[in-house]
Amino acid sequence: MARHSGARPRPSRKSCLPEDAAALLARASTIVGEREGQHGTKAANHAAIAAVWNGILLARSINGHDGELLGSDVANLMEGLKIARRYSGGFNPDDYLDGAGYAGVAYEVRRAEIGD
Repeated sequence: MARHSGARPRPSRKSCLPEDAAALLARASTIVGEREGQHGTKAANHAAIAAVWNGILLARSINGHDGELLGSDVANLMEGLKIARRYSGGFNPDDYLDGAGYAGVAYEVRRAEIGD
């Protein structure tokens, strides 16, 4: 999703690719540790996401939208993930920017779903 203007430039994607499975796992382990500082503990972060997603799915059901999830539902849930993260860990501008981005995605996908 969107990056705030103060974000560091990212290296090229190719230069970020691990050489092998061991390097991939080592990088994943580093990222997991970094994210805990950003998003809070895994348990608290995922409990908050579950609470927001349960609310979204309940609202969906109350309004007669039962059955398989649609693409717009997934985008709404991803926006909910970003909302939940605003309450876990420290302040992260990306949670607001990405949430707005997912709202835009949900809007476009829903319009396509209803043929608008």
